[in-house]
Amino acid sequence: MTLFSHFQQALVNLSSSKLRSFLAVLGILVGTAAVVALISCGQLATEKALEQFKALGTDLLAISVYQKTQDKTHSNESQIPIELWRQLPDRIPAILQIAPYSTAYQPLSFQGKILQGAVIGADESLAAIINIKLAHGHFVSFVESFEHFCVIGDGLARQLQEVSLDNPIGKQLRIGQTLYTIIGVAKPWKENGFF
Repeated sequence: MTLFSHFQQALVNLSSSKLRSFLAVLGILVGTAAVVALISCGQLATEKALEQFKALGTDLLAISVYQKTQDKTHSNESQIPIELWRQLPDRIPAILQIAPYSTAYQPLSFQGKILQGAVIGADESLAAIINIKLAHGHFVSFVESFEHFCVIGDGLARQLQEVSLDNPIGKQLRIGQTLYTIIGVAKPWKENGFF
């Protein structure tokens, strides 16, 4: 038998049982479409999960530096000066940005009411790295960093508005035993590995 006769015989068989042929082709199409749909859904879910992990700050690294107590055994230890830390992005291509920050565990109060919140000492370079945008006011500038100014988050701003309905900009917030003037209110930001 030749190839042409095989095709001819196949067409005769398909035309003799049209319903069975239609159902077979329909089953093949539905099965193929289901496999394609499952693969597409899997790829979309993977991309969405990776996007959410990246939003958490998977490309961020925090280095903690703890101050040791002075004793005779550590008196010759060298410390890395802040100027060297700031030069790291220029010296190491894999480091894109660097921002110093400090955390403190101090009580917060506003007009005598105790508030819940974390205290983070930072400048606007940290805000740029973790994508914090301001709703009102401005970030603490280099000149202002030597004074008692602060930027509060959205959650703390809502707590302040429960105490006073006024705009929190320009108001005094007690952190520990020190009064800070609020100069900015941050918009809510996506949770990340740091804050």
